[in-house]
Order: sequence, then structure tokens, then C-alpha cells
Amino acid sequence: MSAAKKETPKRDVAALTAEYIFKATGQRPLGLVTGTFPHIPSGTFQIDTLIGGTPLPDGKGMVCPGFPKQRMVEVYGAESSGKTTLALGAIVTVQKAGGVAMFLDFENALHHGYAKACGVDFNAKKLLYFTPNTLEEGLKMIYLGIKTGVELVVIDSVSAMVPKAELEKKLDDPPKIGALAAAMSTNLPKMVQWLKNSGTSVIFINQIRALIQQGARDTDNTSGGKAVKFYASLRLKLTRIRSDYIERPDTITLKKKRIPYGNVVQVKVVKNKLDGKQGQTGEIFIRYGRGVDEFMGLIESALPRKIITKSGSGYAYGGESFRGKESVRKYLMGNPKAFGDIRDKIMKALLSEAPEPLTGEDEIEDSDILSDMRKELGDDDILDSGDETPEEGMAEEDAEAPPAAEATEAS
Repeated sequence: MSAAKKETPKRDVAALTAEYIFKATGQRPLGLVTGTFPHIPSGTFQIDTLIGGTPLPDGKGMVCPGFPKQRMVEVYGAESSGKTTLALGAIVTVQKAGGVAMFLDFENALHHGYAKACGVDFNAKKLLYFTPNTLEEGLKMIYLGIKTGVELVVIDSVSAMVPKAELEKKLDDPPKIGALAAAMSTNLPKMVQWLKNSGTSVIFINQIRALIQQGARDTDNTSGGKAVKFYASLRLKLTRIRSDYIERPDTITLKKKRIPYGNVVQVKVVKNKLDGKQGQTGEIFIRYGRGVDEFMGLIESALPRKIITKSGSGYAYGGESFRGKESVRKYLMGNPKAFGDIRDKIMKALLSEAPEPLTGEDEIEDSDILSDMRKELGDDDILDSGDETPEEGMAEEDAEAPPAAEATEAS
């Protein structure tokens, strides 16, 4: 009887590889991280819900709200769409929680009185406010802020971050095309490494720019190249929908005139690598001289979802009738229970409006995709899935035609 073969033990490839990598780099493989990803609340619950927050069972708070820590966030839009105001709201939230924020004002355009009206505390122990001269100088400030534990860094704005080489040029020297984009592509990968082991969030405020190419229709093109949009874990687009007016008598003519007092702004989640929900929109209200008005924003979000009904200039909720939007606002300010009930209903509505992920049973029609391609490219020569390709048509013609030798014999 032959002796049984000895089974050679299998090598633990994973453990062996991990040991070699540890000896070479000093890093151990990371395990699965469970629990809530750390976030900074944005200061308005509509945006927190859009980003991926879920209501707690008691309905009084949210899980995972706001801007993610250790990541980059881009907030962009047209002028006067509320980008800086939204960032100031996040700073206020950080300061209330005992953290330190940093504001890099590359544009040198922050109105300190407005920022204070929004709730920002300019105490040197709570806010570090700088106006960097060059992009490189600002990057040094960001690095040192992340290293020392600053919780939030706001950069206003990417368009005003001028590289040192461009600033030192003479006025008659030709500009270098793409200098800012090249600088951002070089330095943002470094910032990813800075943020990796920190508790800091970086918010880039960006502006919309028109493309140079003739006939370009991209309305979401932002300055600074494509590096910011690729490295950002979250991108929010702010669009001013309309301005709201109030009627007041003129002191001279005594005639009523309409005076704007705030803007309704739509916030759209363009990119979200943290929750996977994209394309959702919510409305906030920015009151001139005050910042984000949570009560008016609540009304704006409730109206299209029929939580608060409107008929002419009259409003109704829960059996109560109101004359004018300001009357509804005053009612919500004096009735926290009604405010909480409406907020919870909007939260559930926003969460239910998220697009469902595609499953294997879902079918996507080729005709829909091709029609979109034709619309974008303006090309009518794109073949449908049922059309034959030119090669297939030629092959069928060759198969039907007799060989050249047979044709001559037949003749």
C-alpha cells in the first residue's frame, strides 16, 4: 500500500504580501470602515438631506449631514447665486460646535458686515481670515491649516487664485493659456494626501465660465480646468431661480413700488461620491443682508410638494389660512412644532425623490441613447441599433453577386 501523499500547505498570499508591503512602506492594509462618515453640517437641512442625510427615528436630527471631512467640495454657480453665503453658513456651524475655520479671500470681496449678519464670529480664535496674494501662498496656508487641525477651509474663489509666475509678468507679456489649470492639476493631488489623515473639509467656491470654442453650449464649465471637478467628492450647483419682492410706498410719490428682498436659489447635487444620489434638487431662500432664511426656504420647498398649499396670495397649512408669504414665515417662527412637522415631511419627500438604482430587469432603449447622441452631436448619420453597418451591407451585396468567373462563363 502506497504511502499517502503529503498535502503541501497553501501559502497565505494576502498575509505574505501585506508583510512585504509593511516592511517596504510601513503601511498596513485598511479594514472596512463602518458607521457614519464624519461630516460638517451645511447650516441648512435641505442641503444636508440632498447630500445623503437620513432622518433619525425621533425626526429631530439627521445622520451624515453636510459637507464631508477629509474631502474636497466644489460649490459653483453664476454670480449672486449664494455660493459664499452657503459657505458662511457652514463656518457658523463649525464655530457653534467649537471648531476653527479658515477663510481664504482671494477675491478680497468679503463684506464683513454681511458675514457678521450671517452669524460668523471674527474672533481670531474661531476664524482665520486671510487674503492670499498668489495661489502658492494660499496653498501653504491650506497645508498649515490642515496640519494644525482647522476643521473647515473655504477658498473664495478658484478663479482668483493667480499663480505667482503670472502675477510677476509684465502687463505687455503674453498670457500663458491654462496656467491656472496646470497649477491646479499639479497641486490638488498633493492636497488629497494632506486631507487623507485629517479632519478637515475644503470648500472650493467656483465660477461659471464660457468656453472659447464657437458654438459651445456647456453652461457648467468652471474655471481652473478639470482638476477640481475630478478631485472633489461633492459638487453642488447653485442657480438663482427668481427674486422675491415686497411692495412699499415711495416716500416722494407715495406710489407703491416693488423692492427685492431675497432670492430663491435651487441647489443641485451634480456629483456625490459619498452617497451615490445625484441629480436631486432642493430650494433655499437667501434674504438680503441676513443670509440663508431657513423659514422661507422651508416654505419654498413645501409649496411644490403640496405640503403648504397656495391659492393666489393666500396660503394654507393644517387648517390655518395666511395672507402672504411673510405671514406664513411669522407663523413658523412662533410655532416650532409646525416647523418641525413640515421639515420632516420635506425630508421624507426629498429622500423618496432620489432616483432608484438600475437593476438587471431594467431595459434601456438604444433609440433613446441614439436620439440623445444626435441631439448633442448634431449628426444624423449615427446608425440605429437595427440598421446595418456599411460593412454588413457590402458583405450582403458580395454574397448575392455571382463570382467574376461564373459571370464571364454565363456571358
